[in-house]
Amino acid sequence: MKSYTFHFEVEDILQQFAAALNDIIVKRYNKEREPQDQIHVNFVYAPKTRTLAELTNKAQHFKLPCISISLGGIRRNNNRVFNKLDGSWWTDTMSRSPSGAKWINLLQPVPIDLTVNVSIISRFQTDIDQILTNFIPYTDPYFVISWKWPEIIEIADFEIRSICKWNENVSVSYPIDINKGSPYWVTADTSFNIESWMFKNMQPDGKPIYVIDVSFSSVSAIDDFDIMKSFENVYNTDTFTISARPQSMSVEPFITYIGNPWHNPNKEFTITGKMMSYVQSVYLSSADWSMFNYSNTGDFVSSGPGTVSAFSLSSFSASAAYPDFTGIELLSSNWWTDNNHVKFSFTPLQSGIFDVVLLNQAGYGIMTQDCIRPTTNPYKEGTDEYNGYTEFQYPYVSGIEVKCV
Repeated sequence: MKSYTFHFEVEDILQQFAAALNDIIVKRYNKEREPQDQIHVNFVYAPKTRTLAELTNKAQHFKLPCISISLGGIRRNNNRVFNKLDGSWWTDTMSRSPSGAKWINLLQPVPIDLTVNVSIISRFQTDIDQILTNFIPYTDPYFVISWKWPEIIEIADFEIRSICKWNENVSVSYPIDINKGSPYWVTADTSFNIESWMFKNMQPDGKPIYVIDVSFSSVSAIDDFDIMKSFENVYNTDTFTISARPQSMSVEPFITYIGNPWHNPNKEFTITGKMMSYVQSVYLSSADWSMFNYSNTGDFVSSGPGTVSAFSLSSFSASAAYPDFTGIELLSSNWWTDNNHVKFSFTPLQSGIFDVVLLNQAGYGIMTQDCIRPTTNPYKEGTDEYNGYTEFQYPYVSGIEVKCV
């Protein structure tokens, strides 16, 4: 599936369960059953076989007594399935936002049961007995783990209470075959069942809006929409488009030089424009591809110029608005962005002119096309021409020029 979903549900539950068992002590008693000393029980997250292997190791990373836990399995619990498959709606009635209370849709999570295996290992039977009495009396019939809904919710923190049930059975085993060099220990194995949940991603309020076409007409009064629409003409109506694609407005420098031994051959450029913080890829395009070193060095992702399809890289595209183009993609380490700028660098091999294509989810923008600006008075007297009419051109209308000195 294209939608990535992960909320650390299993990890959070296991950490909470481990915290409940990771503060156990055992005491040492004399013949009169008077406590003489106490020690903290070591706790490890590992299968029993791994723990025993570590105990056998002469380095003795683990000390006895110890508790070893591991995840035994996950299954769906049909008994906790509710009919609210679409989840439920919650609101913050104390919201301070100007629009009032904010509603959110919490999608129904999937009920799962986690099986957690617990193994107690010790050299003394009395240690096993003490550790068991630390949790058996408190699992009648169960204990509860409290944790938060694993989603960033602005209006509230939702508490989840997961029931943790002991399986009501402890299997104790003693070493049978003992030789002179074998260590001696007693093991007690049991398990717990934890009622947990796996969560779905919160759905967005709606699909992203990439383009908005807006028209403003000068009318004497607000009237019926159809009548107002009929008043639109080139003399009283301004039309413009708001787009989420990257839109270049200027570039600095638009001329750079190579061949000077006192200058760094690596060139840096800054494009100023709109929607720059959302740029996902930067491509360079030129009529002379020999000015780019794409065969050995780490300037580019691809090994050479290739055709880039807007359909494969953008969720919003139309063949007429965003046709295929030819370019070489810069490595992500060679460019960076902020709200209004894209800065990139590469090492030109020779002189030439190149263009820059910036791409995001809404489409792409070509620098030489976006940097063409209409005159401050876009309406040309005596004609119906509006779009594309200019009285001047920026010096980088043909691209960024690299010269040799």
